[in-house]
Amino acid sequence: IYRGTENSNTLFKTITLNNVLVTNIIPDTPACIQNVPYVCVQQGIYMFTVDLPESMTDSYFVVYQRCCRNNSILNIYDPESVGATYSVEITPDAQQLCNDSPVFNDFPPIVICKDSPLRFDHSASDPEGDQLVYRFCAPEMGGGPVLTTPGYTECFGAQPTPPCAPPFDPVPFIQPAYSALNPMGGNPQITINPVTGSITGIPNIIGRFVVGVCVDEYRNGVKLSSVKRDFQFNVADCDQTVL
Repeated sequence: IYRGTENSNTLFKTITLNNVLVTNIIPDTPACIQNVPYVCVQQGIYMFTVDLPESMTDSYFVVYQRCCRNNSILNIYDPESVGATYSVEITPDAQQLCNDSPVFNDFPPIVICKDSPLRFDHSASDPEGDQLVYRFCAPEMGGGPVLTTPGYTECFGAQPTPPCAPPFDPVPFIQPAYSALNPMGGNPQITINPVTGSITGIPNIIGRFVVGVCVDEYRNGVKLSSVKRDFQFNVADCDQTVL
C-alpha cells in the first residue's frame, strides 16, 4: 500500500497473504455454441482487512503485481515479458465519505466466437447509488524481465516485493491496429456503452486479446474512484447454431 499522489508517494504498508482462494473457472458457454476450444482460467480471491489513517490530501494505492501474460496474446508487443498491475486508489474524498467502490456484476465470457455478435453486460453495482461511467482503458504493466520496448519501464521480477509504486505504464498495444480504446478491432468495432457498460460488436480475428474496462464513480460531480478490470477475450473458431 502506497500513500501520496500518483506521481509522488511512499510505501505505507506491506501485506502478505498466505491463504488465497484459487478456483478454476468453467467457461459459461451456451448450449447453442459448438466446437468450443479448451481454455484454462483460474480465479484468485485476495481478502484482507487493514486500518488506514484518514488523510485530507493523500490517496492510498493498494497494489498487487505479477509476471507475466500469455505469449499468444495478439494485441500487445512481447506479451510473455509484460506483467500486470492490479490496483485501486482510495482518494481523500472517498476516505472522508467512507465510500464503497462499485463492483462488476458478472465475469466476462471466457470464449467468444469469431464473426458472431458479442453482447456482454459489463455493468457494475454501487451500494450508494453513485453515477457510474464506463470506458475502455489501458491495462497496466508490473513485474517481468527487462523489456526491449522503447519508452516503457518495467517493474522487475515474477512477483515484485514490495510491488513497484505508481504511476504504472500501460501495456504496449500494437499500434495503429490496437489501442486502449480499440483493444480488439472487429467489424463493427468492439465498443463499450459509457452509460450502461454494455460491450458490443463482432470480433473478426481469432486469438487472445487483453482488454481493460474502467468504471468511474461520481457523486455530485466529484470523482470518488476508478475501478479497472484487466482481462482477456479469447476469440475462437466456434459456431453459434442460434444467432
